[in-house]
Amino acid sequence: MRFGIYILLGAAFLWFVFGSVFMYRSTWNLSHSKYQKGVVSEMGPMHRENSDKPNIFIIKLQGQTETFGIYRRRDVFYNDLSKNIQMGDTLSIYYENWKQKLGDINFQITNLESNGKTIIDYTKRKKRDVIIAIVLYFICGIFLVIAWLQRQKELRKHNAYLLYKYSIGMQI
Repeated sequence: MRFGIYILLGAAFLWFVFGSVFMYRSTWNLSHSKYQKGVVSEMGPMHRENSDKPNIFIIKLQGQTETFGIYRRRDVFYNDLSKNIQMGDTLSIYYENWKQKLGDINFQITNLESNGKTIIDYTKRKKRDVIIAIVLYFICGIFLVIAWLQRQKELRKHNAYLLYKYSIGMQI
């Protein structure tokens, strides 16, 4: 039984670490991101493997080698992008590129502005990261409560055994 408690405590620790990563990410601002500003030279929807309809919106800035992509599950978002971003518009892109290979599409856009209008806002990501962290901390708490209850159950069994052993010893 003791092994099960250690598994629960290990799982709680992992959920706590994951929650802490998201909580740390929620403290980031645009100063933690890289920045590119330029004129849109290529843009439009693109198909990802095993997809019937376009589900990636590609943006490339004039004079830049990096290609940016936005992946969302809702079609409405792509329509908004097509309306708000036109060829020749000036874009300000804040992005991250950890684990980014040369030639890959960068999907890690944190903030996107087109001609002064914010299209992707980093504050929404910050709020989402805080919510995810709170949910992960809650799951951690559930694992800790289950481990505590399991430990209490073991202690009751052990105390009952000691009481039984003591009562038999007294009768002899």
